[in-house]
Amino acid sequence: MTELDEPLAIAMSPGAIHPAIDHALAAFPARDAREAAKAIACACGERLASDAPDAWGGSRLTGDGFPFELSFSTLDPRLRFTIEPGGRWLALSERLEAAAIVVATIAGSPVPGATLAGLRAMQADAPLAYGAWVGCRVGPNGTQAKLYVEVPRIAPFHVESLLLDEREVTPRMLAYSPSTHSFEAYCRVPSLEPRHLAAVLQLVDGEARVPWLLDFITEAYGHRLSGRLPGPSVGVSFVRHAAEKRVTLHFYARAFWGSDAGIRRGFSRVARAAGWDDTAYLRVTAPIAHRDEWRTCHGLFGITLDAAHRISLGIGLRPVAP
Repeated sequence: MTELDEPLAIAMSPGAIHPAIDHALAAFPARDAREAAKAIACACGERLASDAPDAWGGSRLTGDGFPFELSFSTLDPRLRFTIEPGGRWLALSERLEAAAIVVATIAGSPVPGATLAGLRAMQADAPLAYGAWVGCRVGPNGTQAKLYVEVPRIAPFHVESLLLDEREVTPRMLAYSPSTHSFEAYCRVPSLEPRHLAAVLQLVDGEARVPWLLDFITEAYGHRLSGRLPGPSVGVSFVRHAAEKRVTLHFYARAFWGSDAGIRRGFSRVARAAGWDDTAYLRVTAPIAHRDEWRTCHGLFGITLDAAHRISLGIGLRPVAP
């Protein structure tokens, strides 16, 4: 076996992955769960092999340091997750290389040399918070992988496609998709106000949809908007590739619905109204159905609008074992 092949055998034995991940995968078709386990083992072989009590901590991916986040999308029924590559003690400066290897292994082809060189140069000699992550989408047509790369605050990188009045747009991350050879840029904007949405939706020629979007946000939020949109800041990501064009607003789910119990009810309500089958989501979130703590397992709530003006909703979740 090669170094990357060896963990794959670990993942095939029942219960070998972290109990919280095992619980999450059990909500999906068995074939998809097995393929996801392979990808997880490829990315986290060191964590799987370690018996250290804190081997599954230390990540910036989730609020409590867990290196795995599940996500759900109303327009994509595939098993979706993001994972931090390598072991807990891997240097942040080495995470990009580790993530590129994992993406190449899962996707079946390497990240283009020029693309990887540009990402290396962006992070060179810069302080990092997490370095890089790997996103996976598992479904009937196989497994797709995405490379998420941190944009350092001092990086020579500018988001020229999004300009907002009186608001600083801070680049946070770039996501590279080998299947489409496209990049998605992620930014964060403090105190985003309704008046800024026209400039955001202009990225997909959707300015005319602003009144509808505001009504949707108000209905999902359950309160009248006053001044800014929910939360102290809002993430904005966008793809401007010829084959796909979309923009997403990323809100803290707790800014909309409070605790995990409230988020579970709120997200299911708006997602079901959009025609989504929430069976898998409710099964995965059953252990936190009554959790009313201020710190949540849910992460970001996303509202996506594409060039065809189709809307999709998404939510991130740090899974919990029963």
